Amino acid sequence: MSRAVCRVPALALSLCALLPALAGCDSECDDPARIDGQWAVFANATGEDWQVTGFTEDERTAGEEAALLDNIFMNGASTWDIRYTPGRDRYAIDIDGQSFEAEHAADAESCNRIALTLGGIYTSAGGSTHDFDVDAEIVWTGDAFVGSYAYADTWTFDGRDGAIRIPSGQLRGSAGAADTGQ
Repeated sequence: MSRAVCRVPALALSLCALLPALAGCDSECDDPARIDGQWAVFANATGEDWQVTGFTEDERTAGEEAALLDNIFMNGASTWDIRYTPGRDRYAIDIDGQSFEAEHAADAESCNRIALTLGGIYTSAGGSTHDFDVDAEIVWTGDAFVGSYAYADTWTFDGRDGAIRIPSGQLRGSAGAADTGQ
């Protein structure tokens, strides 16, 4: 009789462990800190509908617009350090050593599809200042993520000001630091 009693709890434990997997649930989904770490991120616009204001046609031709675009982290390589903040249900994201806070939401069908919304003031190594907003959708795969984004900012640079709009872009992240060439 004691043998049968021992089997029931073992069977019950096995079923309890198996049921979440059968239901499509993943225990890692309960841990928003699973994406914590340092990420080498590369971002770029995917369409021709991006816009930059604040330059004359001569300044654009002289490459000043391109120099400004080289300064934004959503255009090229950057390093992101992502840390979940328990109790605040947000992520602290350091981008190239500057701190921001991101709101997040996991997709109802796939917890590794995550919407991130972040904004703040970013000062580039080239001296431009950007008051930015980013809405991104990423799919995290463990040691990498891919996704899309929309970016908008108002900027100041070299005595000028204007705005940047990138309505559609893509980003790719891999574990580790980015080689930004700086």
